[in-house]
Amino acid sequence: MHRWADFQTGEVTATFLPLFHIYGMTALMNVHLAGGGALVTMPRFDLELFLQISQDYKARRMWIVPPVALALAKHPMIDNFDLSGVDQVFSGAASMGKELSDAVAARLNCKMLQAFGMTELAPATHITPLVAPRAGASGLALPNTQCHIVDTDRGADMPSGERGELWIKGPQVMLGYLNNEKATAQTITSDGWLKTGDIAIIDTDGYMFTVDRLKELIKYKGFQVAPAELEATLVSHDQITDAAVIGRLDQDAGEVPIAFTIAADSAPSEDDIMASSQTVWPITNTYTKLHSSTPFRSQPLVKSCAGCSGTNSDHKPAQFRRTAGTFMCEIGSCIGKAHYSRDIANSL
Repeated sequence: MHRWADFQTGEVTATFLPLFHIYGMTALMNVHLAGGGALVTMPRFDLELFLQISQDYKARRMWIVPPVALALAKHPMIDNFDLSGVDQVFSGAASMGKELSDAVAARLNCKMLQAFGMTELAPATHITPLVAPRAGASGLALPNTQCHIVDTDRGADMPSGERGELWIKGPQVMLGYLNNEKATAQTITSDGWLKTGDIAIIDTDGYMFTVDRLKELIKYKGFQVAPAELEATLVSHDQITDAAVIGRLDQDAGEVPIAFTIAADSAPSEDDIMASSQTVWPITNTYTKLHSSTPFRSQPLVKSCAGCSGTNSDHKPAQFRRTAGTFMCEIGSCIGKAHYSRDIANSL
């Protein structure tokens, strides 16, 4: 790991990731401390403090999650700090699209890297090589690790470039869930393949790209629409600082994708947002398009711990009960993804 990351003894980095989470435990406790580095811990994420620490200690790398990547790409505060020492920015815990990856790399003049792992995979299966990064990719399979993409409806292997559920087999696969044989049987096949629950694509060079969580897909006329893809498209708009896409029940289509967006000071109109999202997708993919968009000037948004997807029912903004989609905010040390309820969409 240290050789892969080109880790140098004495490196210092700001730490907001919770160390009880597999990402913080592995990347920060194991890599930095075992490699002779140092951590400056933060009680919760604060962008200004994070940038101050990175500047003062001449941090060579940042360990972040996609909401922080969004701030590094778009927040004006970034220009107030000298981050010239940053050589690598590593994002994990949730998928991040090519557009955001490229934006961070360009603004900080650094390499933007991602990886893929799970607690059940102790903890990584794919890492983007430092010598050959690929924007938006979660990386190449680690040694002794097998992976394939499976059609969830037919159970058939999918060819390169086609999406399906990512299955993993290797020495890092867990033995099972403690005292829960049913959950273990639902997750690990009889021949040892672990079903990740993530929709992904593997290109012809072996780079794996995560698309979204299987349970979050929107079913539009039988087609699977990944909210994360549309969200990545929306936040690439200069006037949109954050976005969440969820499904709304529809009598004809089953569900249609709709978006909630956080706008910058110069807010785009709904027509601008719709046009922007539709220019990205081929005309043949008519199912991968927004059907409505609701812009907000600003809103306190809830997210779960360390970029993990998961319901956070303890914090509910006044206007919405959120348990599906992906808006981000700061509550304590929670940095990540929150899910928004389809109840919201169905009431619009």
